[in-house]
Formats: sequence, C-alpha cells, structure tokens
Amino acid sequence: MQDLINTLKEKFDLPDEKAGEILNTVVDSIRDKLPEPIASKLDGLLDGEGFDLSELTSNLSGMTDDLTDKLPGDLGEKASGLLGGLFKK
Repeated sequence: MQDLINTLKEKFDLPDEKAGEILNTVVDSIRDKLPEPIASKLDGLLDGEGFDLSELTSNLSGMTDDLTDKLPGDLGEKASGLLGGLFKK
C-alpha cells in the first residue's frame, strides 16, 4: 500500500499522513462492498501479495451453495444449476 500512498503524495502534493488517510478511506469503502472471501484478501493484494485462486473459488462456491439452500422450492435448485458452473475448477 505504500506504493499507492506515494502515488497519492506525488500526484496531489499531499503529506504522508493525509495520503494514508485518503487511501484507508477508499480501501475501507471498497472492502465494505466486497464479499468476505475477497475483502479479506484486499490488503494483501494492495501490498503486492498474491492469493490462492483455488481457495477463493472454493469460498465463493460455498457462498452460492448457502444462497441457493435458502431459496424456496425448486428455485434454489434452478439457481444452483445456473450459478454452479461459475466456480468449478
């Protein structure tokens, strides 16, 4: 994240503290809008770390299973058929 702070400092002539505050505000806003499996990886991604894509797809697949289990009647089964293929390895 330091790279992003440096970019903000240079482009907008900001002090370190202000650039950090702005970046944290933006990152927090993005994190709040992401599903938990992705949000939990955000800081690592911004710091240049990679993440295990198979772990992410597994978590997202579990989320769709949870969602389709809560849908009434055969609607859950139909949605599962539509969504199930999205997260297959």
